[in-house]
Amino acid sequence: MLQTEKDHYSLIELAEHWKLPFKDIEYQTERDRLEVQTWLGDVLAIRSVLMKMADGDEFPVQQDIISLKGYFIVAGDELRKIYRAPEIPEIRRFYSLDRREIYTIHYDQEPYKICLTSLEVSRAEQGRFEADLNTIARIVRKSKTNVASALTGRPSVMKLIIQHFKDRATQGRLKKTITAESKYLEGWAQTKLGLSHAPIAKTIANNIRPLFTQYRAS
Repeated sequence: MLQTEKDHYSLIELAEHWKLPFKDIEYQTERDRLEVQTWLGDVLAIRSVLMKMADGDEFPVQQDIISLKGYFIVAGDELRKIYRAPEIPEIRRFYSLDRREIYTIHYDQEPYKICLTSLEVSRAEQGRFEADLNTIARIVRKSKTNVASALTGRPSVMKLIIQHFKDRATQGRLKKTITAESKYLEGWAQTKLGLSHAPIAKTIANNIRPLFTQYRAS
């Protein structure tokens, strides 16, 4: 139980609050399904802005060198270092809170190291993540049979996956290909449900194909 209302909570205390194995938390954060932030104070960095190209892809274009101070998102591949390195690792890449800017620690800056206890989640992101967890829990509770059989591609589960897909589309977070998006949705469903019996990527792709084409075209 979280005792104090704060703007940010440590990733460790939220894992305990959610009663989730930390390996599950690692899986979510490394794939940017749970956004992790950290506080940077007077850190010299190269700033790049994501520019949209003619083919719709985004490419980082270097702008200037600035001093960072405040909360910034830790890139997923950098989180892997923190989780797996035997010692506190040097972290080099961060995002702005709107993910439109990328910051790379400048070579003149002293190595910037981040430990697990420095990772935090904003209250807004906590609420979004908990809403996803609660939605899954309601579906599981409503099941009249055992959980495994109830979640093997039942319409209610697919409906939830499609709704999550639509939310991602609205937020501009879709993967570039339907294969990549379907694999993401498969992993999302498996992790949220805590089972390996969620619809497979191929089944998901067949269900979202018309919508995926429509969203990508727009």
